[in-house]
Amino acid sequence: ATGLGEGSPHGGPSSLPTPCFSSTRMLAAAVYLTLLPDELLLRCFEHFRLPEIPPALKAMRLTCTAWRERLNTADNLYSALAAIFDGHRSRSSGTGSNRRSLRIALSPKDALAQAFQSLVTRSETLHHMLAVMAQDNRNLTVVRARGLLSRWTPVLLDRVSAVYDVTILMEVCRARVSESVIAAVVNEMISLWGVDPNVSNSKGLSPVLIAANRGLPKVLAVLLSQGARADAPPGYGCFRLSNTRRILRGSWSPLEWTTRMIVAETENHIPPSETRSLKQCQKLLEEHLLSPPI
Repeated sequence: ATGLGEGSPHGGPSSLPTPCFSSTRMLAAAVYLTLLPDELLLRCFEHFRLPEIPPALKAMRLTCTAWRERLNTADNLYSALAAIFDGHRSRSSGTGSNRRSLRIALSPKDALAQAFQSLVTRSETLHHMLAVMAQDNRNLTVVRARGLLSRWTPVLLDRVSAVYDVTILMEVCRARVSESVIAAVVNEMISLWGVDPNVSNSKGLSPVLIAANRGLPKVLAVLLSQGARADAPPGYGCFRLSNTRRILRGSWSPLEWTTRMIVAETENHIPPSETRSLKQCQKLLEEHLLSPPI
C-alpha cells in the first residue's frame, strides 16, 4: 500500500510503523494519520465506503494492546481524516470567520461524511472540466491538465466517475486531440501524479483497451512502459471502425480487441493505410506479452 504514494505531488512514500505492544511507542490515531502521505489515504478511500470505517477501527483495535488503548474513541480518527479530505477548502478559505452556530455543529463522524462527500463532488467537477476540455473544446494540453490537477487537489484520481463511467486517465485516453498531446498528458498523470494505469470500470474497460482500439501506439507505449497490463482481463466496449459509421461491440482482452478491429476493418474494405496504427498497437501488445517487464 505504501507504493501508492510514489510520485505523488504530496511527497514520496513512507513506511507504515510496525505495531508493537509498547504503548509509549505508539502515537495517537490523529498524529499517526498525519505521518502518512495524503495521497495514500485518498487512494485507500477510493475503494472504501464511509460505513466501513467503524468495522475497520474495530479490526485495528484487535491488532495490539497499544492500538486498542489509542482507538477507544473514533473521534480523533474521524477528525484527522476530515482534515485531510477537506484540505482543499482549508487552503482556499483564506482568513474568513470561523464562527458557527452551536445548533449546526457536527459530530466528528458527520464532519467526516461531509468532507468525504465534498471530496467526491470535487473529483466529479475536475473530471467534468477535463472531459469538456478533451471532448468538446478539444484544447487539452499538458499545461492545462496540470493546472486543473493542481487547482483541485486533493481529488480521487483513480475513482470511476458516476457520470462518465470512466476514470480521469481513461477520459484523457479518449480525448479528441493529437496523439502526442494525449501521450504527454498520460505520462505526466502516471509519473508525477501517481495515477494507476490499470484501473478499469465495472465492465472491464481500461486505458490500454481505449488506446489500443483507437489506434494510438504512442499512448499505448507510454501506458505499457508505466506498468499497464497487456494481459488485462476482457473488457466490454464499443469502438467505431475507421472512416465508417460501423461500430464493433464486445468483451475481449486487449490483444483480441485489436485483432478483431483489424479483421473488421479489412472486411469493410478500409484501406491498409488506415489500419496501420492498429497493427502497430497489435505488435506492441504481442511484444509485451512475449517479454513482460521484470
